Amino acid sequence: MLKSKSLQQIALSSLANFTLSTYECHIKMLQDSYLPLYEGSMLRGAFGGILRGICCAGRLSTPCSECPLVHSCAYAYIFETSPQEDATYFSFNKQVPRPYIFEPPDDGKTDYAAGETFTFRFILIGNARKFIPYFIYSFHELGKVGITRRGHKFFLDSIYVLNELDGNREQVFSGKESLVYNVDYPITVEQIQHRAEQMGGVGSLTLRFITPLRLKCQSQLQLRTVPLSCLLQNLSIKTQMLNIFHCQGQFSESLRDLVKEAQEIEPIAQDLRWRRVERYSLRRQQSDTLSGLVGTITYKAPKGELARYLPLLILGQFIHVGGKTVFGLGKYVVEV
Repeated sequence: MLKSKSLQQIALSSLANFTLSTYECHIKMLQDSYLPLYEGSMLRGAFGGILRGICCAGRLSTPCSECPLVHSCAYAYIFETSPQEDATYFSFNKQVPRPYIFEPPDDGKTDYAAGETFTFRFILIGNARKFIPYFIYSFHELGKVGITRRGHKFFLDSIYVLNELDGNREQVFSGKESLVYNVDYPITVEQIQHRAEQMGGVGSLTLRFITPLRLKCQSQLQLRTVPLSCLLQNLSIKTQMLNIFHCQGQFSESLRDLVKEAQEIEPIAQDLRWRRVERYSLRRQQSDTLSGLVGTITYKAPKGELARYLPLLILGQFIHVGGKTVFGLGKYVVEV
């Protein structure tokens, strides 16, 4: 137990520079609009096209990998993230996790009348937080072009930054006044650790998957259940890569070793189902699946055993887990 506690403390210390900010965006539809059932892919695709048009010095004719300005371009960093040439860890990866996530509403609403507000969130991690002006301007311009193939136009009404761990919430953009406010309330590892301590030495915990989870264990997509060790391993790798490539952090063997200790923990109850979601990529001109598991799963272990994993699981609520998280997949909440 003392060894495990020590591993947890060392693992968290390696994430000292890890920060992320959550933004809530309110757009007012200017015409009657029909949006896809799952708006995450629509938001990501439309936003990416506008951002590239704003940033691209090669007038969209030069691939990012061949552009001499690739290392100073906001679009290349956010959407075409790749390991640095001198990277020590994960250098074999051609791509690394993107430092952003779109979180669409999960209310099933698709019809919006003219004047009605559509609200969604997006998360920026580490260095990506400094590019918030690009996000604001891109959404402002996207409203003029419109979203979906029908080109539904909107007005960017407001954007707020919020911190769900300390309750802070403040406006960073006002569409009515055309003003950007220099304010931020990032989530830090210290806040995550404090929240974990508030939850106490739990004997069981439940994960509620809100958006489809596409989790692979040994290259196999999980269709029926969610092994805790597999989920933690996925979170550990993603956290390490985000920490190294976007937060100037260091690789932690302690975080990797901590995850290994979860292999003996089994679920005691689950209510999971496969949710089918399809998207159409305008860029690739083909359909793609965003299907995955939603619902709840509960794990139980001797009192105090699960507490060591709470910081990583709490962090996972914000960075999501599994595949295609930039679209908002793999969002869950921890319930104790």
